[in-house]
Amino acid sequence: SVFHPGDFFGFLSCADGRPHTMDHVASVESIVFVLPYPTAREIFSSDSKLFLHLVDPQLVVLRKAIEYLTTTVRLSPIQRLAERLLDLSRSAHDPEAEHRPLLGLSQELLASAVLCTRQTTNELLGELQSRGIIRSEYGRIDILDPEALRKIQKSS
Repeated sequence: SVFHPGDFFGFLSCADGRPHTMDHVASVESIVFVLPYPTAREIFSSDSKLFLHLVDPQLVVLRKAIEYLTTTVRLSPIQRLAERLLDLSRSAHDPEAEHRPLLGLSQELLASAVLCTRQTTNELLGELQSRGIIRSEYGRIDILDPEALRKIQKSS
């Protein structure tokens, strides 16, 4: 996942008190706030609107995860890359927002996300860049033509 300003993670741990299921690594300078489980429970029990406000984006993430798992096997590498670039450049907490640059995302992590080697991912990024769909430079990927990525994602 790529998080953008104002995004949050670890909601499930705040809701059930169990350990977080994955590690997060900041690839750019970041400020992280920690909300201990007892404090989160107290806030959630006293403010159900806030709880629902925090649950809604988590449901979006859950649906995306299920969709990703059920569709990934049928997509070609370039389709998977197009899908992940579109997904990662949008906030799960504001899916209608404009596509944001992907900052600090290594080719190795992106390759892992699209189930390809780094070399294949690099070749595919080069193809997308030569077609004017993205701009890729060290530590940054800009989505220039999201509609073209959607067409690639849906092609058969």
